[in-house]
Amino acid sequence: MSLKKLMALMIFLFLIGGILGYLIVLSGQSDLISQLIGGVGEKAKTINFKPFSPSSVLAIFVNNLTVSLISILSGLTAVIPSFIVLANGIITGLVVGLLTQEGLSVFSGILSLMPHGIFELTAIFLSAAYGTSLGVNFWKFMFRRENNFFDVLKKMPKYVLNIVILLIIAAVIEVFISPLVLQFLLNSKTPVPI
Repeated sequence: MSLKKLMALMIFLFLIGGILGYLIVLSGQSDLISQLIGGVGEKAKTINFKPFSPSSVLAIFVNNLTVSLISILSGLTAVIPSFIVLANGIITGLVVGLLTQEGLSVFSGILSLMPHGIFELTAIFLSAAYGTSLGVNFWKFMFRRENNFFDVLKKMPKYVLNIVILLIIAAVIEVFISPLVLQFLLNSKTPVPI
């Protein structure tokens, strides 16, 4: 399967996860929401996010790079990267759902995540797609069906460099721009009919 098709698959899984996360909020299952958000909250405590703080940029970058590298390396299983993307989608859907409970529309909730999300999610999708490709080609190599594994492996530095660049941009935007966008949207509560 080509990297483009795997990227499309990862985007699809993320969207499914996002819808599931949003539906969990709509269902009002507060125990499940607390469990899911609690896990994210514990991770957020280790990041110690502070808007407009360079240390937050570094912490977010390191966290997202860790997730991306886990996606690449766990690609040898050929399925774990898909679960990582699905879980990211669920968490994003939960966040959007919770923002709608604060008075934002779904559109505004998504908009609040877009400035950094465009770069961060591209990196997450790329790392998951590349990791899956690496895994699929590894297993094909192991069973002597195909010998593309080393060609795919040689591309790792290029993909990791692209992922690092995307995650640096995402972390800077998440710390310095996204809080302003969210604050603006919460203050204006722009009515968008979605």
